[in-house]
Amino acid sequence: MDKHQKDMTVENEVFISGIRPILRGPTGPTGPTGPTGPTGPSGSIGPAGATGATGATGATGATGATGATGATGSTGTAGAAGATGATGATGATGASGGISSFLTAWREDPGTGTDSVAAGAAITYTDGSSVGPAFTPFVPPSSTITILQTGFYQVLFTIHNQGNAQGFDLELNGTPVTDTPFTGDGGGPISAEIIIQVTTVPSTLQIVNNDNVAVNLHSDTNATLTILKLA
Repeated sequence: MDKHQKDMTVENEVFISGIRPILRGPTGPTGPTGPTGPTGPSGSIGPAGATGATGATGATGATGATGATGATGSTGTAGAAGATGATGATGATGASGGISSFLTAWREDPGTGTDSVAAGAAITYTDGSSVGPAFTPFVPPSSTITILQTGFYQVLFTIHNQGNAQGFDLELNGTPVTDTPFTGDGGGPISAEIIIQVTTVPSTLQIVNNDNVAVNLHSDTNATLTILKLA
């Protein structure tokens, strides 16, 4: 320290030799922070830093939607033919073809005068025969054919009547098989051919006078009937 100067501090008074003493009071509170000054210009970009270490692999993302189906490829070449398989077992023998059962019957004028069929009565056949198991053996005279097997049957009949007969019904078990009777043409014969189905056995078959009066038939053989079992 300069010998001409001497500092002394007593109770906040500073004495400097040769200088007038400066009196200082206690320090006041800090004033408010002033406003932030404007941002200065950006500095130049520094050199790139060294590449950091590779981070851990992230979790697998969700599966994306299925893409559109691609075009169908071309057909490949045919493969070689396989070996022939073993021959299968022989099937059951089918039913025999042809007509297995049939019946025929006819009516001859009994020679007792006018041959007639009463109203509502069935034609009685005076002769006939049957072959096969589908029918009860025909025993004349008889107006009834008895069928013993179910299936389809072809029925053919002719009636040589006199005058205009109203008609005759072909009846299966007492019920006509057609809605209207079979009729002639003014004295000509009544002739028919029809296929019927028999679903219950035994069944009966008759040809019945549908007139409300007796029908006169011609002399000699005047009515015939044939039945063939088809299936």
